[in-house]
Order: sequence, then C-alpha cells, then structure tokens
Amino acid sequence: MAVRNGILLALACCAFGCGRGTPPTADGPNPNPQSADPANIVAATFAATEFVVAAKAGTATAVSLTDEFKKVIGEPITPGEREKGFSDPAATDWLKVLGPRLKSGQLRPILAGKEVALFDLDAGLLRLVKIDGKWKVDWFHAGRPAGAANFNEDRAASKNFAIAAFLDPLFTNNFELSEAALTLDAKKSLAPALGGDARGYNRGTLRGKLKSILNGATGYTVVMTGDKATVTLTGSTEKKLTLSLSVGARPEIWLVSGVD
Repeated sequence: MAVRNGILLALACCAFGCGRGTPPTADGPNPNPQSADPANIVAATFAATEFVVAAKAGTATAVSLTDEFKKVIGEPITPGEREKGFSDPAATDWLKVLGPRLKSGQLRPILAGKEVALFDLDAGLLRLVKIDGKWKVDWFHAGRPAGAANFNEDRAASKNFAIAAFLDPLFTNNFELSEAALTLDAKKSLAPALGGDARGYNRGTLRGKLKSILNGATGYTVVMTGDKATVTLTGSTEKKLTLSLSVGARPEIWLVSGVD
C-alpha cells in the first residue's frame, strides 16, 4: 500500500505541480492547474481512479456519489425515495449504462482544491468533492462527440467546466445533466412554473427548450469574457448563445445562471 500511495503521490505531483502552483484563470490557458497539498491530491486522484475503474467495469455504485448528484441521475419512485429526493438503485443503474462507454479511462487533472477536484475524462468530465473527509463523485459524464468543445488547456478553469457540463450532454440527449448545470433562477426564467409545479419551473417546457438549443449543431466554440461566455454552435448552424455564470455551492463549482 505504501508503494502504491508513493506512486500516486509522484504522479499527482507531476500532474498538478508540486508546491503552490499557478492559480487557474477563467479567461486564458493554464497548463498548471491549482494544486492543494500533496496528500490531498493523492486522495482525490486515488478516489477518482477507483471510481473510473469501477465505472468502466460496470461495478460502480451510488455509494461513491454525492446525494446532490444522485438527485440528478437517480429518479425516485418509492415514497421513501421521494422523501430523500433520489433512488440509489436508479443511480447505480445509470452508472452501469454510462460507465462502460469509457474508452481509455484516462484522467487529466484540471483543478485540485481542498474540497473540489476536477478531471478531464475520455471526452467527458469528472468532479469530486470532499464530504466529511471522504471524496465523493459530484459530476460525471462521458462520450462527448469529438470536436464538440475547443477548451484544450483553457479548460483548466471551473467556469469552463460549467459550460461543458451544460452543453456537452445536449449532444448525447442527456438533458437531465444539462438541466442540473443550471441555477434554479435560470430554470425558472427559461421555463416558468405552471399550476402544480412544485419545483418552481416546468420541467417539460425546460426539456423542450434544451432539446432545441443545438438545432443540428455538431460542435461549439467558446469565448470567455469575465462571467459570460459567447458560444458559437458549429455544424449545420452558426447560432450564437450567451451563457452567464455564477458561483454554486462551493467556490470551485460554477453554474450556468442565464441562457440568451
């Protein structure tokens, strides 16, 4: 175990950069993602690696997920599940479908903070957060079509992670993920509540709007300006979107707060 942890520590230091590192910026390339202390990086990388190995094998379970993410992918059915807001079996089933789609399973670090770690993963994204001293998966998607994004090293920022978390799932019809990348106010603005909508917005209307965003596009480019992103959808359309961003529950987690 000591040898294994030593190897992980060496890899983590090479990936994130030992020492203080260079803080990430939202508006320009950053080849040196923000680094936390080495032990923290080892733990986050170890947890991410264990999850990816299990996901690829189809054995990952809801135990590895935050309750917040389970509410996105695990639709509750029973009264007890509805009280919690999620279903562990449904979340596990979702992982069994998506996990085996991973190809190499190779992780590329984007950012490692004291409580949040972001990874690029096989044309997808993985985010872990530390809860009660343990790293849990708070975001996971894979299988983005080649060329859908052009972030490259500029994706070393949490803002760009939020943009990809919103746009990438649209290409694979995973609208529940795109919906989860929006703030509640953004959902209310896009799809005002109808009678009996306890969520504060109308999910059917929102899903319809999300489905119409791409309009035949096959990819997109992004230009960041402060807390706004100008997105140009490419392919059969040259439609432009302006995405506004705001900080979520933690400083390293951003959400899309407006779509114009």
